[in-house]
Parts: sequence; C-alpha cells; structure tokens
Amino acid sequence: LWQQAQRSPSIIGFNVSGDLAETVTIVLDGERLPAVDVRLWEGIPGVVSSEVVFLELLFIDVPPGIEDGRVGEACIEAITVHLREHRVNEFREHLAQHKKAAAEGLRRRGAPSGAAAAAVEGGDKNQEAWREYLGQREDSDPQVRLHAVANIGGRGRRVLAVRTSMTPRAAHEIGQLAYPRLFKQQPEEEVQAFDSAFNKCYYGCITFLFLLFVMWATAFAYGLTAGGAPKRSSQM
Repeated sequence: LWQQAQRSPSIIGFNVSGDLAETVTIVLDGERLPAVDVRLWEGIPGVVSSEVVFLELLFIDVPPGIEDGRVGEACIEAITVHLREHRVNEFREHLAQHKKAAAEGLRRRGAPSGAAAAAVEGGDKNQEAWREYLGQREDSDPQVRLHAVANIGGRGRRVLAVRTSMTPRAAHEIGQLAYPRLFKQQPEEEVQAFDSAFNKCYYGCITFLFLLFVMWATAFAYGLTAGGAPKRSSQM
C-alpha cells in the first residue's frame, strides 16, 4: 500500500490527507509545525523490510533556531501519542461490539429451537472473532524509533525529514491518517453509495452522448436530403 501511495514523491504533500497535519503537529518555541507528508525512505541496510517499515515525516519551513534533534524527538512523541490513543479507542470499539454480540446471543437463546441454534452459532463466531483480535493486538507501546533528521530543503527553505522505523501495523495506522482511501476499509454502505453514484454518472454520460449522436445523425441526414433534392426552375 505504501508503494501505491508514493505516486509523486517529488511533490511534498501530494494527495496527502489533512488528517496527518492535524494529528501529527509539534510545537517548539511557540512555533506550530505540522507534518505535511509521510513517505518511505531507504532504511537501514540489513534490516528485513517485512519486520519493520521505514517512514519519514516531512516538516517544512522549520525556523533555523530549532535544532534537528528537538524536531525528531517531538515528532516521535506525537506519533506515539496518536498510536496509543488509536489502539485504546480500537480496543474499546471491539469490546463494545463483543459485549453487544454476547448480549444479543443470550437474548436469542431463549427463542424457539431454530433461532436458538442460530444464536449459538453466532455466539461461536463472535468468540472466535474476539479471540482473533486479541491474538493480533500488539502491545500498547508502538516502539517507534528515530534514526535521523535530514534537511532536504533547498537554499532558503528548511525542510526536515524525520526518519523513523516502526512495526507494519503502526505504519498502517499512520497510513490511515495520510491516505485513508488506501489504508482504511470503507463500510459496505459507503462502497455501495459510491458505486451507485458512479453508475448514475457513467450511464448518464452514455445516454447524453447517445442522444447527442442521434441529434447529429438526424441533422446530417436532413442536410443530405435537403441538399440532394432537385431544385425547381422558376418560370418567368
């Protein structure tokens, strides 16, 4: 997904959601510095890319009086705070869904035999999904590491790239901020609504072009008929 997100790495902030800047913003010496872009960097030689993802976050127009190290440390802290809050909220959502499904299963078990059997089956699926989530859930500490801070800006403009590494899941959560269309799973209702709107637009354009072609063909045929008809000579 990160490879797909890097459509134009030479343009800072291209196709990046504003949620990244709103969430990963650092304040140093009274200056608010939002992260305007995030992308892959080459990483450390010898480290397996499947175990860790190397991401760099870009901060533009950083005042010269702010040291590189302070920007890097503040960026790591902002990322860590966001990932912790995101995982706490995610756990609460899954726990609420688990409790709701469990209560619904208990209520339906008092129903007739067919509904009760379906409730038991649904309860088993709920328990399986809950155990699967707990098995995949990582430690609350994201363990984001800072490797370097590089000035990649040109003359007269200081652009700092905070180069980090993190687990694939943490990188996926950062991707949800920067590129939600790629990293977030859209609800079925939104997908259906998008498909419906696309189909209406598509078939509407096709219908319009067809009617336009019919009008042109009619006018063209009329022109040929009128032009090919013999002219009557007028009698003096």
